[in-house]
Amino acid sequence: MNKLTLLSDFLFSFKGRISRGPWWAVKLLMLPITIVLRYNEDIAVSGNRWGELLYVVIFLLVVWIDIAINAKRYHDINKTGWRQLVFLIPLLGGLWLLIECGFKAGYPSRNQYGYPNMIGRSSMHHQRPSHPVGVFDGWKDQASSNEPRNANRHDIYS
Repeated sequence: MNKLTLLSDFLFSFKGRISRGPWWAVKLLMLPITIVLRYNEDIAVSGNRWGELLYVVIFLLVVWIDIAINAKRYHDINKTGWRQLVFLIPLLGGLWLLIECGFKAGYPSRNQYGYPNMIGRSSMHHQRPSHPVGVFDGWKDQASSNEPRNANRHDIYS
């Protein structure tokens, strides 16, 4: 996959998971765009058809990206993306979404939405093994050890 495909999947797809770091990065990068859109709403009703069209296209892109990013963040905490509709509750909805998406830790292993995203996660135990678990484990001499053969195996994906 090329970088453009990866970026478009990251921003526009509703499938998969993202951790808190990328979620915050997208939110912070979208903040200036949202502010500019908010304070230039007069362009949308100015009578300039190209200005109106540009405003609507940018607005729809921002809304789509926001919904997709929130859905993938909810997938990371093992919840459905529809849960972001909590945002529609006056006063408390936005705060609830911010707490769940911005501060709640993601599900540490594979869930129904896929494997954890490695972007923004620093812990080594979140990485997938480079070999099938169990293939290279336990090669030490069994006669010299009282441990079971796979005692050191950390299979977090089962």
